[in-house]
Amino acid sequence: MGAYDYNSQSEEALWEQLTRQDNERVRYENVANPDLALAIDDLVRRAPNATADLIMPAATAVLNGVMSREEAYEMLNGATVAAIETAQPPEDNRSWFNKV
Repeated sequence: MGAYDYNSQSEEALWEQLTRQDNERVRYENVANPDLALAIDDLVRRAPNATADLIMPAATAVLNGVMSREEAYEMLNGATVAAIETAQPPEDNRSWFNKV
């Protein structure tokens, strides 16, 4: 990337993206409370390999009474196992000479 790769349009798009991300951060900051933080911490301790897009809704469901903690643990662990079992193995891009 050189000094002349950016133009005014790409710089404007970058600022818009940064503004959007900052607004999202502020929104999440306003939603978070100590109870949600404790629920997230508890779920992460029991299911450390679960992704954030699973933990946040599970913690919210636990706090709202939609799901018990045990159900959340089982769901997170089951989703993690399913993700591991269905993951594609990495491609071996070596030449035939390097594989021998």
